[in-house]
Amino acid sequence: MATIPLVFIVLKNHVPASLLGWSVDALESRLFFWWFGHALVYFWLIPAITIWYYYVPKVLGVPLFSEAMAKIAFIIFILVSTPVGLHHQLVDPGINPYFKYLQTVLTLIVASPSMLTAFNIIATMERAGRARGGNGLLGWLFKQPWRDPVFAGLILAFITFGNGGITGIINASYQLNNVVHNTTWIVGHFHTTVGTAVVLTYMAYTYLLIRDLYGRNVILRNISLAVPILWFVGMMIFSIGYYTAGLAGSPRRTSIVTYGGSIPSEWILPMQIAAIGAIIFAVGGLVFLIQFFGSLASGARIPLTQPTLIMLNPHKPGPATILDNIRIIIVAAIILTIIAYSGALIEIYYLRGLSPITPIHP
Repeated sequence: MATIPLVFIVLKNHVPASLLGWSVDALESRLFFWWFGHALVYFWLIPAITIWYYYVPKVLGVPLFSEAMAKIAFIIFILVSTPVGLHHQLVDPGINPYFKYLQTVLTLIVASPSMLTAFNIIATMERAGRARGGNGLLGWLFKQPWRDPVFAGLILAFITFGNGGITGIINASYQLNNVVHNTTWIVGHFHTTVGTAVVLTYMAYTYLLIRDLYGRNVILRNISLAVPILWFVGMMIFSIGYYTAGLAGSPRRTSIVTYGGSIPSEWILPMQIAAIGAIIFAVGGLVFLIQFFGSLASGARIPLTQPTLIMLNPHKPGPATILDNIRIIIVAAIILTIIAYSGALIEIYYLRGLSPITPIHP
C-alpha cells in the first residue's frame, strides 16, 4: 500500500528528471513520497513492538495481559499507518486544509495502538511482579529482571517510545505543528521513536540472536547491561536538548549549525547538551558493536539445541475470531487510504489542470 505510490512517482517524475532534465512538480512528489515515507516508519516499528509482545511475557513467565488488545492494536496499525502522510505537509501550500485536518485525525488515531501496547506491556509486567511478591503501588517494578540486558533494553526502548509518542502527537497537531515544523524538535522526536524504540529493541534482542542463530556466547557479558543504559540515558539527554532548541526556533537540516558565528544564543546551550547526550549513546553503540562482531568472531561456541526460555504458564491461542481475518482488515485499509488521499490527488491533478500521465517539460 505504501510502496506502489513511491514507485509511481519515481518512474513518473524523478527518473525523467535525472535522465532527461524534466522539471518536477514539488507538491506532487512530496505527496507521494510521504504517502510512503511515514508508513516506512511502521515497517521498522511494528517488528520492534512484536518483539516486546513476544519476549516480555516469555522472560517473565506469564501470559500477555490481553491477546485481544494486542490484536486490536495491530489492526489499527494496519488501518491507519498508511493514510497519514499529509501530516508531514501541514505547512505546505496547495493542499486544502480540510484534507490536512482529516489526516490529522487519522494520525491521532494511530497513536491509540501505541497506548494500548503501553497498557498491555505494563499490565503484563505488573502481573508478573505481583506474582513474585511485589506489594504496594510500585513494588512490582522492583521484581522485574532488570539485570537481563535484553529485558532492560526492551523496556527502556519501550519507555523512550512513550516520549516519542507524546512529541509525535504534538507534531501531528494542525496548530502546534506550526511551532515545531522543520526544527530540531523533529530530530529529537525521531531519535526517540526510530532511533531508540526501534534501534535499541533490535540491539537488545541481538544478544539472544547471537546465541540462537550463531551458537555463540556474547563476549564481555558483564558489561552488556551498560549498552541499553548508555543508549537510553544518552538519547534522553540528546532529545531534551533538541526539543528545547527546536522550541527556540533552531532549524532542522542545516549544513552549518553555527551559522558562521551568528547562531542565536538561546540555541547554543541546548545543542551542547544534545552533543553530550550523543556522545553518551555513541559510546553505548560502540560497546555493542564490539560485542556483536567480537562474539561472532571469538565467542565461545554453545550447542544450538540448548533450550531457551520456558514460560511458567504457557498460553495457547483460542479459536480464530474476526480479529484474525487479515483479508477484511487489508481491504478496509486500502479503502481508508483511498479516501484519505483522493481529495488531495483530485486537487493536484484536476483542479490545477494537471494529468497524472502527462510529463511536465521545462
